[in-house]
Amino acid sequence: MVLGAPVGTTTYTQKAVDDIIDRGEATMEQIHDLNPTGLLDTIIPYILHCTCLGHARLNHILRLTPPKQIAPKLRRFDGLT
Repeated sequence: MVLGAPVGTTTYTQKAVDDIIDRGEATMEQIHDLNPTGLLDTIIPYILHCTCLGHARLNHILRLTPPKQIAPKLRRFDGLT
Protein backbone atom coordinates (compact mmCIF):
# COMPACT_ATOMS: atom_id res chain seq x y z
CA MET A 1 0.00 0.00 0.00
CA VAL A 2 1.20 3.46 -0.88
CA LEU A 3 -0.85 6.38 0.41
CA GLY A 4 -3.81 4.06 0.96
CA ALA A 5 -3.82 2.59 -2.54
CA PRO A 6 -2.69 -0.93 -3.36
CA VAL A 7 0.41 -1.02 -5.51
CA GLY A 8 1.59 -4.28 -6.96
CA THR A 9 0.29 -7.18 -8.94
CA THR A 10 -3.26 -7.47 -10.17
CA THR A 11 -3.89 -10.22 -7.64
CA TYR A 12 -2.69 -8.07 -4.76
CA THR A 13 -4.73 -5.08 -5.92
CA GLN A 14 -7.89 -7.15 -6.32
CA LYS A 15 -7.39 -8.67 -2.86
CA ALA A 16 -7.13 -5.19 -1.33
CA VAL A 17 -10.32 -4.07 -3.07
CA ASP A 18 -12.06 -7.31 -2.02
CA ASP A 19 -11.15 -6.60 1.61
CA ILE A 20 -12.76 -3.15 1.42
CA ILE A 21 -15.89 -4.57 -0.19
CA ASP A 22 -16.07 -7.40 2.36
CA ARG A 23 -16.08 -4.89 5.22
CA GLY A 24 -18.83 -2.92 3.51
CA GLU A 25 -20.87 -6.04 2.85
CA ALA A 26 -20.60 -7.09 6.51
CA THR A 27 -21.77 -3.64 7.58
CA MET A 28 -24.73 -3.84 5.20
CA GLU A 29 -25.74 -7.23 6.60
CA GLN A 30 -25.61 -5.89 10.16
CA ILE A 31 -27.80 -2.94 9.19
CA HIS A 32 -30.33 -5.23 7.52
CA ASP A 33 -30.43 -7.28 10.75
CA LEU A 34 -31.30 -4.10 12.67
CA ASN A 35 -34.10 -3.28 10.22
CA PRO A 36 -36.29 -6.41 10.12
CA THR A 37 -39.42 -4.58 8.94
CA GLY A 38 -37.73 -3.30 5.78
CA LEU A 39 -39.06 0.20 6.39
CA LEU A 40 -35.69 1.84 5.87
CA ASP A 41 -34.56 -0.28 2.93
CA THR A 42 -34.85 2.57 0.46
CA ILE A 43 -32.65 5.11 2.21
CA ILE A 44 -30.18 2.96 4.16
CA PRO A 45 -28.41 1.45 1.13
CA TYR A 46 -27.83 4.89 -0.34
CA ILE A 47 -26.49 6.35 2.91
CA LEU A 48 -24.25 3.37 3.57
CA HIS A 49 -23.05 3.18 0.01
CA CYS A 50 -21.91 6.80 0.15
CA THR A 51 -20.50 6.82 3.67
CA CYS A 52 -19.39 3.75 5.54
CA LEU A 53 -19.28 1.05 2.88
CA GLY A 54 -15.90 2.11 1.64
CA HIS A 55 -17.11 4.49 -1.05
CA ALA A 56 -14.40 7.03 -0.25
CA ARG A 57 -11.72 4.33 -0.13
CA LEU A 58 -12.79 2.89 -3.46
CA ASN A 59 -13.01 6.36 -4.99
CA HIS A 60 -9.42 6.97 -3.87
CA ILE A 61 -8.29 3.63 -5.31
CA LEU A 62 -10.10 4.38 -8.58
CA ARG A 63 -7.99 7.48 -9.01
CA LEU A 64 -4.72 5.62 -8.50
CA THR A 65 -5.27 2.16 -9.98
CA PRO A 66 -5.62 1.04 -13.59
CA PRO A 67 -9.31 0.25 -14.15
CA LYS A 68 -8.54 -3.09 -15.81
CA GLN A 69 -7.05 -4.35 -12.54
CA ILE A 70 -10.13 -3.76 -10.40
CA ALA A 71 -13.13 -3.70 -12.79
CA PRO A 72 -14.53 -7.11 -11.72
CA LYS A 73 -14.35 -6.14 -8.07
CA LEU A 74 -16.08 -2.82 -8.68
CA ARG A 75 -18.98 -4.65 -10.32
CA ARG A 76 -19.35 -6.59 -7.09
CA PHE A 77 -19.39 -3.34 -5.10
CA ASP A 78 -22.08 -1.91 -7.39
CA GLY A 79 -24.24 -4.95 -6.66
CA LEU A 80 -24.35 -4.42 -2.88
CA THR A 81 -27.81 -3.65 -1.55
